Amino acid sequence: MARGLAIFSSLISLYYYFQVLRQVYIDLYLLEKRE
Repeated sequence: MARGLAIFSSLISLYYYFQVLRQVYIDLYLLEKRE
């Protein structure tokens, strides 16, 4: 049970991490396009 919970929480943190990365990438891309 605890093992499944650990996997689940690591998946959530991975998802959150990729959302932040994607946001940073989009911001940088928009900055590049603006110039």
